[in-house]
Amino acid sequence: MIRTRYPTLIAILLNVLVATHPATADNAPNMANAPPTPPSVTTTLENQLRNQLQQSADFPSGAQIEIHFLGNLSTLPPCPTEWQPEFSTLTPTPGRSTLNLRCPGIPGRRGAGVLIQVKAPVVVIQVPVRSHANIPAENLILKTEDITWLHGNYFSAIAAVADSTARRDLSMGTLVGPQDIAPPLLVHRGDQVIIEATAGSLTVSDVGIALNDAARGETVRIQHQKSGKIVQGFAIGHDVVQIPL
Repeated sequence: MIRTRYPTLIAILLNVLVATHPATADNAPNMANAPPTPPSVTTTLENQLRNQLQQSADFPSGAQIEIHFLGNLSTLPPCPTEWQPEFSTLTPTPGRSTLNLRCPGIPGRRGAGVLIQVKAPVVVIQVPVRSHANIPAENLILKTEDITWLHGNYFSAIAAVADSTARRDLSMGTLVGPQDIAPPLLVHRGDQVIIEATAGSLTVSDVGIALNDAARGETVRIQHQKSGKIVQGFAIGHDVVQIPL
């Protein structure tokens, strides 16, 4: 500890400093009353674009939208109000797109590239399915995935995939697209089916054996159970084949 021979003089000087520079709230900086920092051009445009996309774009329910500008927006001249973004296409989709930026009071427009990244719940295989097998609903789950570059090749509802037929082996975790499934089979080869022969309002029913698999609207060859004669019709329901007369 440093000792001094003038303790009284130091105490007097300290009292003078406190009296002339009081530490009051009036002298402290008031951060609560400071003006808010205005949002950047990038933030403003992101908010506007996100609102436009949520209102107009056909994105799956629960989609998470992220917007990334592909250029430096700080080079834009100051706008008296706000820069207004317009997509160059009527229906923006995930992926790269082009914006037209306009500002009231500034003639012309400015172009800007943008990447629209979208994540959404889509149908994924939970239990592996073999090729040509039926896909039951319990084999499917909804999982949030990045669909930015899928170009619509996904399903956002389990009901759209359940009971369809796998076109190939589908392993666990596979994101299911239209190319992976075929319509559910209504008629299976070797099964007994109902034959409905129709002529106007008249319908005659009989039974036969299906000679091939068929989905709705597909052609089915049937062997008549009694005569053995082979006839041809169209699958219209589960084990139901219609033969127009």
